[in-house]
Parts: sequence; C-alpha cells; structure tokens
Amino acid sequence: MIGNDIVDLQLAKIQSNWKREKWLQKLFTERELQCISSSAYPEIEVWVLWSRKEAAYKAHQRRFGFKSKFNPKSFENQNDAVNINGFRYQTSTHQTQKYVYSIAKIIGTEPFSEVFEQEISVRAQFADKMLQRLGDSSLISFRKDKNGVPILCINNVPSEISFSFTHHGKYNAYTVIF
Repeated sequence: MIGNDIVDLQLAKIQSNWKREKWLQKLFTERELQCISSSAYPEIEVWVLWSRKEAAYKAHQRRFGFKSKFNPKSFENQNDAVNINGFRYQTSTHQTQKYVYSIAKIIGTEPFSEVFEQEISVRAQFADKMLQRLGDSSLISFRKDKNGVPILCINNVPSEISFSFTHHGKYNAYTVIF
C-alpha cells in the first residue's frame, strides 16, 4: 500500500498560522513538537512531518479499508517512518523551495511518482503512464470504493494496483507501485 501528500509552501504560508501552539498540539505528538522546536527551519519541519502523516494515513486507510477518520496524534513520525497502531510505513520526502512532497509505503516496495503543476490533470497523466505499462488496448478508468478512495479499473475491472493522488495549491502528484 502507498500514500502521498504535497504541501504548496506559498499557499500554506497564506492559509495556515502554524505557529499557534494549540494548533500544533492538536496535530503533533510531544516527540514531533520537539523536532519542530529544535529545527533550524521549524516551518518547513511542520510541513515535512504533516505531509508524512497524511501520506501514511492514506496508505493505512487503503490497506485496511477504513472510513475517513483522521486523528493525527495517533500517528507518530520516527525518523523516516510513521507508526500507526503498530504498523510502520516507510516515508520519503522531497522538498523544494515551492513544495514539500512525501510518500509513505509498506517497507520493501518501490513506488514510481511524478509531481505536476496544477494545469496538468494528474489523473490523465497517471492513466497515460498506466497505458504505457499495460498497452494501448487497455481501458483505464477510476471509481471510488465505499469509503471514497479511488480505485484503478482496467477494462472496467477493479485492479489491485496501489496508487495515490494528492494536490494542494499549484501542485499535484501521483505515486504508484507497479
């Protein structure tokens, strides 16, 4: 299973007052708050930790088919992983001056991922990539499961391919395990 999350840093600056102590305490554990306060770049650390939690939540929800219920303090960043109820998701984060992008995956899997400016349809780009892998004769479509999680359908049959979409502000991305 896999999940991803992207944070447009310019938009986050406008939309979020991350320095509010109570806001941070609602989202982060004591260990994570220590990481933020000791960081040379605490604002970036907030978004790195947040995006890792969100990505791990998506992977965990896909893995177990949970309904949406996001309780970020029940997830904890530990180095390059996020632990959720005894399950560990390996995370990687790509950071630029414009965005923070994190992927969470089950250990031992290798994802493929692409980030785009929002003018490009991430679903169309993902469908094109799948057609390259499967052959042009396949029909690619998307449905949502009972919890609203997207499912990739190949020739109108739901597939087991694990993927995730994310978007924020000017940026969107997908990640997939082939």
